[in-house]
Amino acid sequence: MVTGGAQSIATVAPAPWLPNGGRADVLVLPSPPDPMCLVRLLILRDRSAFCVPREDTASLDLPTRAVPGEDARGERTIRALADEVLGPRGMVRFLGVVRNEVAVGTPDYPWPTPYAHFGVWRAADAPIIGGEWVAVDDARSPLARKHWYPLALHALAG
Repeated sequence: MVTGGAQSIATVAPAPWLPNGGRADVLVLPSPPDPMCLVRLLILRDRSAFCVPREDTASLDLPTRAVPGEDARGERTIRALADEVLGPRGMVRFLGVVRNEVAVGTPDYPWPTPYAHFGVWRAADAPIIGGEWVAVDDARSPLARKHWYPLALHALAG
C-alpha cells in the first residue's frame, strides 16, 4: 500500500533476494517510515554519486549505517552518519526507501516482517572523508545493480 504523498518508482516482485513471495518497492516519501533498518547517504556531484567501500564486501556503495531498534525512523542514525561524512553542519533531506515486503520471514532473513525499510537521504554538501565518485546515469555503472539505484536516478531527474 502506498499512501500519503508517496510515489512508487520501481517494484521487483517477486524479489529473488527475499524469502519466497517477497517484493521490493522503491518509494519516494515525504518522511521516513518505520521500521528503518539501514540509512544511506546520497551525495551527487555532476552525474556521479559519492561512494565508500562496504564493510562486508569492500565493494563501492553509498555511505551506510545500520539503524538500532531504538531509532525506529533512522533519524538519529542518519544524523550521526552525516556528521561523519559531511561534518557537523552537513544538511540532509530524506528522499525515499527501498521497502521489503515479506509475509513470513526465514532464519536467513534478518529484517522485520512484513515491512523493512532501507532509507536514502540526500545531501548537497561535499564529503570530508575519502571515497570515490561513481557515475550513476550509465546503465553499465556498478551502482545500477543496487536496490536504491532508482532513487538516485529520481534525484538526478529532479
